[in-house]
Amino acid sequence: MVAFSIRRHLPGTLPALTVAAVMLALWAYGRWGYLPPGQREGVADALTVGWLCALFLTATAACVVWAATAPRATYPRGRLFFGYSCVIDVCGLLLLALGLSSTALPWLDIGAIYLLLAAWTCFITALTAGLRRWGSGVAAAGGMAVAMTLLASPIVAMPLVHAAAGWGPGWQPRVVAVITHTCPLLALIDALRPAMGLEWGQLPLMYRYSGLGQSIPAVAGPWWQCTLGYGLLAMPLASFARRRPPSARPFAVESLEEPPARVDAARPPAAPERRAIAPRD
Repeated sequence: MVAFSIRRHLPGTLPALTVAAVMLALWAYGRWGYLPPGQREGVADALTVGWLCALFLTATAACVVWAATAPRATYPRGRLFFGYSCVIDVCGLLLLALGLSSTALPWLDIGAIYLLLAAWTCFITALTAGLRRWGSGVAAAGGMAVAMTLLASPIVAMPLVHAAAGWGPGWQPRVVAVITHTCPLLALIDALRPAMGLEWGQLPLMYRYSGLGQSIPAVAGPWWQCTLGYGLLAMPLASFARRRPPSARPFAVESLEEPPARVDAARPPAAPERRAIAPRD
């Protein structure tokens, strides 16, 4: 019984184990191998922010891969989100370890980051699982494309921001507001702002590849709005994903047989036909 249970749930734990291995390796590299001991004090906050961004990317990729390639038996039995729950539990343990080892992050910020990560990964898992009915390739490509577009929206959406300036007055601020309120990494930086005083417009990648917060005015939305939005979007997507697609419904053997004859209750059954028996010689 125990061996059967482990064999049944082992595929769902592989994404979580992968996230744990990757993030522990990055933490060890950032702590001991990235810089000499005398240069770690000034970049401790930068390493923490980079590690948290890597946690979001790794957890997102793990959830997309699990939802796109999970065994088909997990769908009708309601175990689709078992892999997601394992991933988010491992992320919670990693954030707990980060809170215990870092004095710069208070526990309220750790809790905010966990809620944001849980809502975001639940949304992307439900979206990928909903696309699964059109094939694993469509689910993996579609889920990863949506996830990477939203995570990197301050950079990849800059052509849209510049084009919105020519649509008329007020269009560019609306497009910028949508970007700043839907990007999970901007919400992560907003959650870290009270403790670290980060300004997302001054980060190296943002400063080099994005004009938001510099030439184009932009104000990041609070982290809780992004968390609430993705949490609300995840619920109908999860309900849609848990429905069995027509191709996954059990095959009815009775459908190959001829339907039984219709019996009219008002008419009595006909008497059996009597055949005359010829006399023997």
